[in-house]
Amino acid sequence: MANKPNRAGEGVRNALRAIFMKEFSSTEDLPPNGDIDEIADHISKMSPEKLRLLVEQRLRGLETEVLPQLERDEDPADILIDCFAKYPDKLASLQDVCTELAYAWSEQKDEEIKANPEPLGELLYMCAMLHARSALPAIAHIADRANLASAILPEGEDIQSRALRSLAGLLVSEPPKVRDEYRKLFEVALETVDHAPIGLTTLTTFYPSERDTFIAKAQIHKLEEHGEVAWVIENLDMFVESTPD
Repeated sequence: MANKPNRAGEGVRNALRAIFMKEFSSTEDLPPNGDIDEIADHISKMSPEKLRLLVEQRLRGLETEVLPQLERDEDPADILIDCFAKYPDKLASLQDVCTELAYAWSEQKDEEIKANPEPLGELLYMCAMLHARSALPAIAHIADRANLASAILPEGEDIQSRALRSLAGLLVSEPPKVRDEYRKLFEVALETVDHAPIGLTTLTTFYPSERDTFIAKAQIHKLEEHGEVAWVIENLDMFVESTPD
């Protein structure tokens, strides 16, 4: 899954390129049509309880009877995202399941998440890709949990960062009034060097008239040892211009 950062060093740059997670995989990247069609048809007929169990098992990397085994370079949520990309109306129930899990998992204890952050990381990614907008409050709650900055995913990104990125991706399609409700989270993100790039890009995109103010706040991190923030400031136009409408 190209959208997710691969290493801590390149993580910020890749995360910013994908900060507004709006595009699904191209049809060239999908499994054979027969597989997608069959899986989507099966999923569409499942009860809400069974579908939630299926999604939870998949995000935890467990084997299921319905979904194929994970390939070596495949992320758990990929097959579900691909199915939804092809049949969004037929599989709208996947959005409901993502929302339910987001609310449930947002209340996990710090220790639980830090011990195994991948399922939550996958869920946050899936929420954004499926545009599960009803999950916004739950995702915001995760983004507001400062202790989760030390819950590190294998790719190098932390859970709080992933939540901020997921939140930004969902807010792209929301009206200004809704964006305003979550603005404070991105302003707080500007205060930490690891999250400043995501905060700066998001705020500048949503509130372009305040660009200079946001840059000034991010400047406190523009030291040699924090080269990523300086790089983002220098390339801010590229990120803002590439943001989906």
